[in-house]
Amino acid sequence: MRVTVGIIASAAIAIAAYQAASVFAPLSLAIFIIAIVWPLQSRLQLHMPKLVALAITLFLTIAVCIAFASLAVWAFSHVGHSLIADSAQYQALYHRGVAWLDDQGISVAGLWVEHFNVEWLSSISMSSGCYERRSS
Repeated sequence: MRVTVGIIASAAIAIAAYQAASVFAPLSLAIFIIAIVWPLQSRLQLHMPKLVALAITLFLTIAVCIAFASLAVWAFSHVGHSLIADSAQYQALYHRGVAWLDDQGISVAGLWVEHFNVEWLSSISMSSGCYERRSS
C-alpha cells in the first residue's frame, strides 16, 4: 500500500512540475542570477552605502543582460545572413536531390502538392496564433 501511494505521489509531483515549467524556468533563472550577484553586492556594501552598492550591482546586472542579448541578436543575424548568402548553393543542392529522386522513381512535386499547400499553411498559422482575425 505504501509503495503504491509513493508511486502515485511521485507521478503527481512529476506531472505538477511539468505543468509548472513555465513558472519554474524563470524562477530558477532569477535564483541563479541572485546567487551570482549576491557576493558582489555584499562586498560593495562593506565599502560604501547600501543604496550605492545596490545601484552599482543593478547597473552591472543590466549591462551583462544587454550584452548577452546583443550577442544573441548578432548570432541570429549572422546565421540569417549566411543562409541568404548561401541560398544559391542550397537551391542547387535541392535541385540535385530532386533530380536524383526522380531518377529513383520518386516524384517530389507530387509530395509537395500533397503535403504542402495553402490550406495546410493557413491552418498551421491560425492554430499557432500567428494570425488574428479582426472583427468588422
